[in-house]
Amino acid sequence: MHAAEETASAAAASAAAASAAAASAAARSTADHSSGPSHPLQSWRTWLRRYWFIALPLPVYLACLAHVWPGFNTNDSTWQRAQFAGGQYSKHHSLLDTYVFQGLLGRNDLGTTNLIQSIVLASCIIATLALLTRHLSRRWIAALTLAYALYPLFPLYATIRTKDTVAAGFTLLLAVALYELITSSERVDRLSGSSERGEGGGRLSESGSRSSKSNRLGIRDCSGSRSMADTPVGPDATSTADDAYTALPTAGTSRIGHSSAGSPDEATAGSSIGTRQRLRAHASRITSPLLNSPWFIAAVAVLLFICNEYRKNNILFVLAVLVFLVIRYRAQWKRVVALIAAFAMLTAAWGVFEDYGLKAEPSETTEMLGVPLQQIGYIYHENQNGNPQNLPESADRYFTSFRSADDWAKNYQPLIADQEKLFELDNGDLPEFLRHWASLCFSNFGSCVTAYWQFEGSLVNPLMVANDQYLYASGITHTAPEVLAESPVGLVPHYLLNVALLDWWLVALAIMAVRRGRAQLLSLFLIPVGIVLSIMVAALNVELRVLLAVFLCAPMLTAVCLGDQDAGRLGDPSCRDEPTVRDSAREQESFDEGHDLSKAD
Repeated sequence: MHAAEETASAAAASAAAASAAAASAAARSTADHSSGPSHPLQSWRTWLRRYWFIALPLPVYLACLAHVWPGFNTNDSTWQRAQFAGGQYSKHHSLLDTYVFQGLLGRNDLGTTNLIQSIVLASCIIATLALLTRHLSRRWIAALTLAYALYPLFPLYATIRTKDTVAAGFTLLLAVALYELITSSERVDRLSGSSERGEGGGRLSESGSRSSKSNRLGIRDCSGSRSMADTPVGPDATSTADDAYTALPTAGTSRIGHSSAGSPDEATAGSSIGTRQRLRAHASRITSPLLNSPWFIAAVAVLLFICNEYRKNNILFVLAVLVFLVIRYRAQWKRVVALIAAFAMLTAAWGVFEDYGLKAEPSETTEMLGVPLQQIGYIYHENQNGNPQNLPESADRYFTSFRSADDWAKNYQPLIADQEKLFELDNGDLPEFLRHWASLCFSNFGSCVTAYWQFEGSLVNPLMVANDQYLYASGITHTAPEVLAESPVGLVPHYLLNVALLDWWLVALAIMAVRRGRAQLLSLFLIPVGIVLSIMVAALNVELRVLLAVFLCAPMLTAVCLGDQDAGRLGDPSCRDEPTVRDSAREQESFDEGHDLSKAD
């Protein structure tokens, strides 16, 4: 009897426990569905409550424009609007900006054009911040918002009519599109033959497989990362936090890292292949689900087209990005070819419209000769001011046929080559011009190096300044730039708007990204490096406006390289209390410290 009663009570207890577990599971399922994608309106409301502040740049820029309405004009902008009004176009400046932006959209009016420009720049920044909310913590998003809203260069150029402002905004969008592509990448492990998400050869858990499918759709939810239940902690764990981090990489982390421990046969097979061959085998199978989307391909092609057309110097980083896509995603070569074809067709169609629709005049050859013209002017300047130079007779006769030696010397300015332009040159004159320039430079090699350093040195030397570094502060303080440069107030624009400090920060940022295991993000630096190289090779001046895209990309690069990549999941309220892989690592370390067997009796 007693045995029967005990059996009955045990059965009742087990039934009660089962019903309680079922009720708990049902409650969890209901909670998950209530906060999941089944109610997109609620998700949007939650997202807006958390990230409403990313719209801050727009009211700041509009307030600045209202204060200085109709905004500031430039000589280039005046000439572009005159082209639209007169119907005579030139490729000297971007016709995409002249015809579409300043003409059709801006109605040939400075105030309207500046208003649209401010909205376009703010919209590009807000879109960038919105995309980054899926990857970065709310604190990092707030810091980025403040940087874009309050760093003086950005609201200032929102009110200055120049094509560089719009080009910088779309360049930022291109950078974040590449970041999305990189963080969505998947790797097929050739050595183990697996084709699951995760690149270190580690196996995915069941929840990890489900998260792979959701990540393919761009959904970033709680199942997108391993939980504590999926990541064993303690001395009996079969894998470490690093293993989980490799098997399920988060945004911005290195895909080629520590792999989970496999069988002895796998270790032997892996060690038999050299590092270079193994990396090459991995790289050849990198894919991204985003490249399967025709909308993403079209968006990237349009961004590349706009960046290339707005500033011809951008062709360096545009080509670099295309080469990167071909090499990294050659497993999806058809998709990459489709992207390149779309970009080429847009460029060709716009070129046909420029030549036959607008009948635009070609750009002057002298626009690409800023560095040689600056060196020629410096040599004549030194020769006319007590520092005799070696002037080969043929070269001297050739260059003085354009202007006298006195005019060459008088037109020389260390930071800008506009006064040295030779509009008489055409493409057919280039071989002869370059031959005489080389003769003059080799005869005065030291002077050529000095001229180049004075012209481009502000890119690497923090003690040197760009051409317009004090211009805007002088307008605010009503002080001449040369006087401001010598005053204590001049220290603010000297270091706050310092091009060399920006360049060196990007170098340091790239090093820190590698050290933090995010080496794959180095491909994002193709954009600022391409812009800087184009200025070093073919610039007519070194000014803040031509480097505005680099300034605009710097905060975003800082955030993705240094920010907490796991914390972006906190944007979903259902994930707030869920520990991350890094939490698992910290708990593992604490466990190890509290159970150090070497100190046991």
